[in-house]
Amino acid sequence: MWQIIAEHISSELDIEFQVEQKTTLSGSTVNIAHLISGNGYQFFVKLNQRERLDQFENEQWSLQKLAQYSSVRVPKVICCGQTLDKAFLVLEYLPIQSESPQGWGQLGQQLAEMHERSRFT
Repeated sequence: MWQIIAEHISSELDIEFQVEQKTTLSGSTVNIAHLISGNGYQFFVKLNQRERLDQFENEQWSLQKLAQYSSVRVPKVICCGQTLDKAFLVLEYLPIQSESPQGWGQLGQQLAEMHERSRFT
């Protein structure tokens, strides 16, 4: 499975990527999340059953639209696909930063700007 995902990443980014390390991340009750790394790159990977590919395709579309029309920083979608038994979504890895009142204020401002823009598109 990881070889197939690495091949998708390599093809999409036109790089040589091999999974050298993977860490299972906590926080999701719907998908299994991993941080994978290799060749100096890091990616966030979401896995679910193969039949759930449409969920990831919808998320891919939504993230691409948010990135296009929003000032909120969203991870870049790398690729989406299936292995023999899993569906996957690979995203740019954005490390979580510590919370702060300034960070929450900035996020609120960005969300307000996004909603203001969406009223006119």
